[in-house]
Amino acid sequence: MKARAGRLLGTLAVLGVGAGVVTWLSPGGLGEVGAVEVTGGASASAYRSVTGSVADAPSWLGPLLDMATEGTLVILGMLLVWMWWTAIRRKDTRGIAGSVLTGLGTVVAYAVSEAVKLVVDEERPCRALRAGVESVAECPGVGDWSFPSNHATGAVTLVGGVG
Repeated sequence: MKARAGRLLGTLAVLGVGAGVVTWLSPGGLGEVGAVEVTGGASASAYRSVTGSVADAPSWLGPLLDMATEGTLVILGMLLVWMWWTAIRRKDTRGIAGSVLTGLGTVVAYAVSEAVKLVVDEERPCRALRAGVESVAECPGVGDWSFPSNHATGAVTLVGGVG
């Protein structure tokens, strides 16, 4: 029983530290009116570097990259379903529970990611860094905030659970 209480306290501590880090790293939005535009720092430099390196790429590269980002999540999801199905066939209750909890955790992480986006309001780099930057993929609509990344959230939770 002590071990379970210790794990629960550890989990709550990690969640608290994570929330603190998100608050600390967020460029604004917490109590500020309007969207925050990040135009400097490592994130903006990385975006400029990536878009600059593919500026002369063929027109079919953008849709291919979009498909690859979505496809990676689909493949991870299919791997999770395969693990769940295999665990059912082997009557492995731990495997079944693990795959179900991974799926539920991914859904919860996505919801938390969306909730944080509503607080942070970080504009996407394709809109904030328009001057001199050619976007490879189509920029999502206004109000589809950048931070935290739903793709990264989904991929990390799925990889963590599958691993």
